[in-house]
Amino acid sequence: MNRLITIAAALLAFAPLVAGAQTIAPVYQGQDGQSKEAIGTFCVGSTCASGGGAATPTGTAGSPNAAVVSVQGVAGGTNQNVAVQSSALPAGAATEATLSGLSGKVPASLGTKAAAASLSVTPSSDGLFNALQQTSAAAAAGVAPVASSAASGGVVVKASAGNLYGLNVATGATAGVVQVLNATAIPADGTIAPAKCYYLAANQSLDLNLRAAPLYLSTGVVVVFSSGSSCFTKAASATAFISGDAR
Repeated sequence: MNRLITIAAALLAFAPLVAGAQTIAPVYQGQDGQSKEAIGTFCVGSTCASGGGAATPTGTAGSPNAAVVSVQGVAGGTNQNVAVQSSALPAGAATEATLSGLSGKVPASLGTKAAAASLSVTPSSDGLFNALQQTSAAAAAGVAPVASSAASGGVVVKASAGNLYGLNVATGATAGVVQVLNATAIPADGTIAPAKCYYLAANQSLDLNLRAAPLYLSTGVVVVFSSGSSCFTKAASATAFISGDAR
């Protein structure tokens, strides 16, 4: 209350009337007791005058004013309507078009799909990969085996480049070596350079599952069974059952 009286006294002392009007010169008394010039608009009641600084626009309650930054409300706190305008999306933001394109790349239903309608998956770099594999009767979901129809010394599993996914060899009374060759035909007996070689005793079987990491052969896939104990010598022994899965 004392501060208000001090300000009122300062206004009477430093604010003379101008031409009989009730406009008050925009001065006030500062805390140091000196008169100060108001910056912008200085008002007492409903009477206002501009000071020497930049003018501060005023508004009327309930009416918009383009020069007033703040929203002017009406007495009683009536809500003011605010119009929200749209603005451009930042670069790279998702739009209906981009989301629609992404949706088109995701299969609409579960189950096995043709290659063109499937969703590729990249295994983790640490080799850990967990997946739920569903059974399927589709030919593309399996690998057809190529097997000898009788005791044999060799089988052409695939006469062109491909992957070997599985291998099964069963011997009879003769022990020997199973040799996997990168070739399109069974070679003649003699020196060879196999891609893989496995020793197999008589009346034993070899069953390899390579589906997790197939063996790729750039020319073709040939499996032979040779008597003897050298991986680098082919000596055909038509005494084994041979079956291979390649694609």
